[in-house]
Amino acid sequence: MLVQAISREHLINKLKRLDYEVDEEGNGVLIFRNCNFPFQRISLPNDEKISVELVKKYAHDLEIPIGYFLAK
Repeated sequence: MLVQAISREHLINKLKRLDYEVDEEGNGVLIFRNCNFPFQRISLPNDEKISVELVKKYAHDLEIPIGYFLAK
């Protein structure tokens, strides 16, 4: 079965395990900041489901294998 989207809560939990925390909360978006240098930021839409294509871009930018986000 092909995964089309990942739940927002699942993605938030995975980011928290990587030492990311909510930095700002705006209209329709959460901005996460890494607690460790170089303090990378990620903007996460306030949608219930996040597309796998967007998660792939996050994984690429963070240099983390996509499997980390897809694993339960």
